[in-house]
Amino acid sequence: MTGFAVSYTLRRAVAAWFPGTQITNNVFDSLKAALANLNATDAILDGELVCLDDEGRDRWNLLLRRRAEPAFYAFDLLWLNGKDLRQLPLIERKKRLRHLIGESDCERIIYVHHIEMCGCVLYRAICKKDLEGIICKRKDEMYSVSGQWLKVLNPNYTQHEDRHEIFTALQSRAGRVST
Repeated sequence: MTGFAVSYTLRRAVAAWFPGTQITNNVFDSLKAALANLNATDAILDGELVCLDDEGRDRWNLLLRRRAEPAFYAFDLLWLNGKDLRQLPLIERKKRLRHLIGESDCERIIYVHHIEMCGCVLYRAICKKDLEGIICKRKDEMYSVSGQWLKVLNPNYTQHEDRHEIFTALQSRAGRVST
């Protein structure tokens, strides 16, 4: 059976927590602190970095320009307490992820629910709210980076326009610096 999740527009990331590991940069200190609060010996979470506006909608330019503290929207758990979980079905990994986040004091780490409903209904709802799209995954699948999932994008998503302009400007600046 297939389930769905909202696709956020920001940066895909893997969050790894191994106590005792020294992280020397000060990027996203609030997320490092949240990871330290996970009730785990060690963990690797798959998810996306997301910054929300005042209406609770994700805004990738807030993250890009570091104008807001990001949250980590976790949708998968790959490793927990010394065990590789990638061979488990998605629904089992998500149960463990929900439990891990639920028992930890981690307000900056958000569990992304696996929604079992008609994908067309969810897709229409995200389009109406001007979100990027939905991700479709089989709940019985093992973890794979080779695309055992489908991303269905909102063709009218308004942040795509801003993204192109900003990346073009950044590329232009990078070109001037390197010449």
